[in-house]
Amino acid sequence: MRMWKFRTIRSLIILPIVLIALIADGKKTELENRVWVLESFVQGEEETEVLEGTEITLKFNSEKKRMSGNMGCNVYFGGYELNGNALSIPGPISVTRLTCGEQIDEQEIRFFQAIETAERYRIKDKNLRIDSGSQALIFRLKEYCGCL
Repeated sequence: MRMWKFRTIRSLIILPIVLIALIADGKKTELENRVWVLESFVQGEEETEVLEGTEITLKFNSEKKRMSGNMGCNVYFGGYELNGNALSIPGPISVTRLTCGEQIDEQEIRFFQAIETAERYRIKDKNLRIDSGSQALIFRLKEYCGCL
């Protein structure tokens, strides 16, 4: 009888802990804890690919609620908030201030202006679209090969 009571009490203590862990884990989104690579900028009907030889990355860390990445030359980081598919970057966003040539600098400014005014996102297949007013950023999920 004592053993049965002990197991019941132990179960009553452990079960809520397991449920809380499962619920917390379920709050992660497809957006978070992945590396996204910018493919193109969209302004109205015009789509512009990123400059050849550059890679702009974006990662949302669900645990810290921080985003970070590399804009091709400079790195950046800041907070973010999600509410369903609504995405906001409340700022400030910290960024290094290296100059890397006129074209790369202009591309970084364009990215920075779009990401800091993000409004919503959507994911389809392995593609991410972040809408920001009349413009959008199109990303693909970065695949890792595990190669050396």
